[in-house]
Amino acid sequence: MPVPLGELRHDPGLGLPILDALAAGTPTLGEIEALPEMARHDFGTISRFVALLASANQAHPLAQPAEEGRRAAGRLNRAIARRMLVDESLVFLAAPTVGLGVGADVLERLVLAGLLTGQPMDVQPLGGFVADALRALGGAVFAEDGSPISDPEAMRPLVATKLAALLPQKLPLWQRLGLL
Repeated sequence: MPVPLGELRHDPGLGLPILDALAAGTPTLGEIEALPEMARHDFGTISRFVALLASANQAHPLAQPAEEGRRAAGRLNRAIARRMLVDESLVFLAAPTVGLGVGADVLERLVLAGLLTGQPMDVQPLGGFVADALRALGGAVFAEDGSPISDPEAMRPLVATKLAALLPQKLPLWQRLGLL
């Protein structure tokens, strides 16, 4: 793991099972400690590794915010999403389960903006929405050869292909964070 003074290395027997558990869901520290692979590690070692992941923004502790907090974050995120369609400087959305603003790249922001403003969770119409939004922002998608494509009709199939790969990976995370 890169750190300002170099790189921290960990025992793969410790780190890999924890990373696998985090990739599969939202385990508690107790659930991580109970993994069979953790039997040879004490709780202090496990919790320090998880704390290191959190400090490196690779993991975040989750909370169960009150329903009003979730609704407030949802209202804020919908307002931010509408503004993202005309202002590229907005890069964070409220994630109520971690109590932080979570950043996203341009494609992710436009996908989230589409979903938060009522676009269907289907790659074709959502891809069209994202392509139109990119065009309105003066953006482009890059073809395989690296050439920019700014025509929305030509962008749509490329964006849809990207979304087909992005959505299965990001949707569960966005839902865990409370963005959607």
